Amino acid sequence: MLTERLDRFERADGSEIGRMALMGIYEIEGDHIVAWRDYFDVNAVSKLAAG
Repeated sequence: MLTERLDRFERADGSEIGRMALMGIYEIEGDHIVAWRDYFDVNAVSKLAAG
């Protein structure tokens, strides 16, 4: 299964630091998720960290 999500990072006062799109892959066996991996753009993380 593939998933997409948008993570939003915020300060303690609620103001937004930034957003980052991620893609996730999970594997299911029976009724259980047995593996989950997230993938993201490293450049987006660098921009977010730089402020």
